[in-house]
Amino acid sequence: MEYRQFGRTDLKVSAIGFGCWEIGGTYGRIDEGEFQRAVARAIDVGVTCFDTAEAYGVGVSEEALARALGGRRNNVVIATKFGVGYEEMPNRRDSSRARVLASIDKSLRRLRTDHVEIYLVHWPDPNTPLDETMAALDESDWRSKSGNLGSLNLFRTLFGPEHFQRNLAAVEELRPLAAKYGKTLPQFALRWTLSNPVAGTALVGFRAPSEVSENLGALGWEISGPDMEEVDAILARNGAVTVPPGWLED
Repeated sequence: MEYRQFGRTDLKVSAIGFGCWEIGGTYGRIDEGEFQRAVARAIDVGVTCFDTAEAYGVGVSEEALARALGGRRNNVVIATKFGVGYEEMPNRRDSSRARVLASIDKSLRRLRTDHVEIYLVHWPDPNTPLDETMAALDESDWRSKSGNLGSLNLFRTLFGPEHFQRNLAAVEELRPLAAKYGKTLPQFALRWTLSNPVAGTALVGFRAPSEVSENLGALGWEISGPDMEEVDAILARNGAVTVPPGWLED
């Protein structure tokens, strides 16, 4: 396993992170026994970063992760999130003081822990000043409950109709490059992601132990400089979008 510094924090996390969105039920039913075996397999091979959120199945993902971790909770870094999924709020978002104070305690109960290492604002809330959110985190003594604060989902999606076909065309051109390294295209894509020095961990949704083993194929090798340039050329030639221009609220 490769380990990296997580942003500007003092945390070291596995380069491959375990994403727990799917167990929340958004993508249909997932066998929880398989999920628990995937979590166990991931920890066995050195995965330390587990990402969940209260919005994933309205707490279902956090509860499933707690059951899967069992007595191994202290072997891992847990990242969870708040701020989205509230039907009564504009755009279903809320990072207000009241929401912060309520959400962190609910997440801790669902996760069966007294702390999380990383606490993220899931989606920006334009109706709440950031100072209010930060003050609430201070008020809730978040430093004893969680280690680090951040924000996700600031960019428009890569998969809208204006991007999808161009991205698919690029995928077909990337297949021979992946084959050159004896890797699957997902393994090659993960290695490319991890080649960016700002990437602390690449989150992948695992549903079964076999998927953990598959994605470990992204580790222990490098894409050459010329081939990194070829990836850039393929993306440019197809007009593929890897970093959308503009913020969600634009």
